[in-house]
Amino acid sequence: MILGPKDYKNILINYSSSLNQLRDWGINIPETSRLVKYQDTFESITEGSVPSDFETLVQISFIIKEIDEITKIVNSIEQNPNSATIDKLNHLKKDTLIQHQNNTNIEARNTQFELYLRYQIINSGMKCSIGNPDLKVSFDEYEIEIEAKRPNHNGLDFNLRKGLKQLSPEKPGILVFSLDHLLFRDNDFILLDNDEMEENGMDFLQQKVDEWSYKNRPSILRRASAKKSAIGMMFHARVPILKKNNLNFITIGSFKKMVPFYHPETPSYIKTKTFFDNFKLKI
Repeated sequence: MILGPKDYKNILINYSSSLNQLRDWGINIPETSRLVKYQDTFESITEGSVPSDFETLVQISFIIKEIDEITKIVNSIEQNPNSATIDKLNHLKKDTLIQHQNNTNIEARNTQFELYLRYQIINSGMKCSIGNPDLKVSFDEYEIEIEAKRPNHNGLDFNLRKGLKQLSPEKPGILVFSLDHLLFRDNDFILLDNDEMEENGMDFLQQKVDEWSYKNRPSILRRASAKKSAIGMMFHARVPILKKNNLNFITIGSFKKMVPFYHPETPSYIKTKTFFDNFKLKI
């Protein structure tokens, strides 16, 4: 993805419109909120143009990813959101930190991942509503409940236990985990050589997800087998991809990986695989 001056201006215009839409829905966004800080920082650093050096590009790459998610979340919300949606949007504004180097408070970005996942599901042609568990999805002849988590670097086991508890053995669902904090920190990115293509960055991201999945799969399967409330798990990762010698180049690498908890040809496996096949990553 090549971003020129007009692109940076459009990013800011669209994000500003999203914040105004949140306010129109009654979401009171304080000046200390990370949502406002994203806007102010992005505007002051870029001044509506391409960054002048690589360090600046790195600084705003995380913010571009955040702005992209929040803008798409707001655009995917119905014009008159219900009370459950308003509650989630109120969570979205929380936290005063732009980045979470210490990963101490990620409640707001946990909700952000949940709502961004909803956007991706809807954009994949499936129906999705907010509830408890987090999301209820309808596709083909199936209906499935989803718990979405964005654990920090040492929060895998806690979030796995919590997610399995929130799903019901009577109606097993799917866990979806963002690996953003588990694979990378907020200021991390994938750096390409100038002659490399975007696909090289995607291959590296896939390798990282596969390695993490291979390492953690046994413990995940043990927990899931004991609880019997989930039929599968999907891993989801998004990270900026940059080129040091091309300040116009920035894209967001996305990758998904499904881990079914049941054997092939069983109804639970087919349901899990059908959801995974229907789910499309939108950059």
